[in-house]
Amino acid sequence: MVVKRYFNGVVVFLFIVFASGCETRDERTLRVYNEKESVVRSHVLGVIEDAGACERDTDCVRIIPGCPLGCGAAINKDHFPLVVKQLERYFSEYPRCLYKCKIPDSVSCTLKKCTVQH
Repeated sequence: MVVKRYFNGVVVFLFIVFASGCETRDERTLRVYNEKESVVRSHVLGVIEDAGACERDTDCVRIIPGCPLGCGAAINKDHFPLVVKQLERYFSEYPRCLYKCKIPDSVSCTLKKCTVQH
């Protein structure tokens, strides 16, 4: 009797665990897609951030990555080809979105970091 009650409890527990974790193929595909996009987006934003070291204002150029990667950023011109390649790779796999924002007017080297001015 105790074994049967224990067995029934285990069956109910397993049903709850598996039923709550069930997702359709489309839901799983979307979840995996979103998780991957988030990782890739973070990587690209990190590349942009790392490309911002400078010594003088003339080292810096303005880029406009686009939604969802931002309205504008400043990077070292020596890293421009690498950043463009990362942006092209990202947008070849993930769609752009739309939002309004002010495009930076200029760039400068501030505290050894390329920055944008609005």
